Amino acid sequence: MAHLALIVDDDAPTRFVYTRVLSSLGFETAEAGDGDEAVQFLADYKPSFVLLDLLLPGKSGFEVLDAIYADPLLDGCHIIVISAQNRREPALRPGDYFLLKPVLPQQIRDMVKAFNFL
Repeated sequence: MAHLALIVDDDAPTRFVYTRVLSSLGFETAEAGDGDEAVQFLADYKPSFVLLDLLLPGKSGFEVLDAIYADPLLDGCHIIVISAQNRREPALRPGDYFLLKPVLPQQIRDMVKAFNFL
């Protein structure tokens, strides 16, 4: 059974690249273009993995991260937070990661391997 990954980024070409990388690793993928859409998806589905941009329209990436961490049904959800700025790096659970943009496909592959999905 494939793991479900949610890709949250307001830039469609970036979502496309991340989707291609994760699909090539065997993930089922879903996309959200803003924070509100991401929070709604998280309420309806429980992905195994989230790639999360911080600068989003609607709810910020910080608010999305808070929603993930507040939901006990998402305790096993692994997160890679991605941002073009490191002025305010979020507090992450052990085992979750922060990457600065631009993120290379190999970096995503390496993180997924660290999560033991492969």
